[in-house]
Amino acid sequence: MEREISRSPSEADDLEIDERIYECYLGLLPLSGPAPGSSNADSRQQICDRGLPVNQRPPRESYLTHYWQSADRDPCPNDTQQLDDVSRYQTFTLLESQNLIEGGTTGLRTWPASFRLARYLSQHTEIVAHKRVLELGSGVGFLGALIATLQIQQLAASSRDLYPGSLYLTDINDEVLTRCQNNIRLDCNLSSTHPDIHVRTLDWCISLDCEQRNVLVSFIENEVKPDIVVGADLVFDPFLIPALVGVLSLVLSGSARSAERHAFIALTNRNPTTMNSFVDSVKDAGLGIVEFSSSILDPYDEFAGEENVYLFRVTA
Repeated sequence: MEREISRSPSEADDLEIDERIYECYLGLLPLSGPAPGSSNADSRQQICDRGLPVNQRPPRESYLTHYWQSADRDPCPNDTQQLDDVSRYQTFTLLESQNLIEGGTTGLRTWPASFRLARYLSQHTEIVAHKRVLELGSGVGFLGALIATLQIQQLAASSRDLYPGSLYLTDINDEVLTRCQNNIRLDCNLSSTHPDIHVRTLDWCISLDCEQRNVLVSFIENEVKPDIVVGADLVFDPFLIPALVGVLSLVLSGSARSAERHAFIALTNRNPTTMNSFVDSVKDAGLGIVEFSSSILDPYDEFAGEENVYLFRVTA
């Protein structure tokens, strides 16, 4: 709240209201009253004539199983029955919130940008296979579970005794990190067998603090030692951009190994001004940024909202 009060009028003009906040408030509206088009008093205990009692809300959280195809599968089978054959798909299960915002965070559910980046990585497994991967804003662990699975699968498919790679999943909210840890360790997920996967707290703002940034540099260079950085739906508040770009700068241009590193970032374009601000800030930091596309090979594979997702590759 103090930060909001200190903003100047010109800064306030640049603020945007995330659509998820609107949806959250709509979900909090009272569900009383008759069903649309009905004058029956009994229907006052029903919602939109779906037979759901007013006092019975959906569960706050549920286990969701995500199905996806690895790169070695035919993405467009001609036989319709093959599309319904679940054995064609890989799966992992996550405990996710059904609310858009819960506990003051949006990090307890998976958003469309993660789906788009996950599809790209599953089509280009060489990006993460046998690599050291750092994820920014891991949320409940959707991308982490996928990348861990890809690394394990690539290790099993290799004729050599190779290192599968490592994976560091980072976020700022303790509840989100706990959920992420629990999800990737679920016995039903292949990620639970990964030998080198870690969940860590990472505050991007440290990258802007001269007194603390050495702690972040040490974490990056001495512990994580990343080859690849990934992140999805990170820029929902324009005031996060400087800190995010600060982290990317430290990873991609802060050491002798930085030139070999790449960051793959998926962003939802809710506000063109915010998106452009991120791109400009990356360029101002002396980093390269290129937009690239992820083809949707399977028409059944697209999720609502993905049409507004953009993929970027950031380099030194």
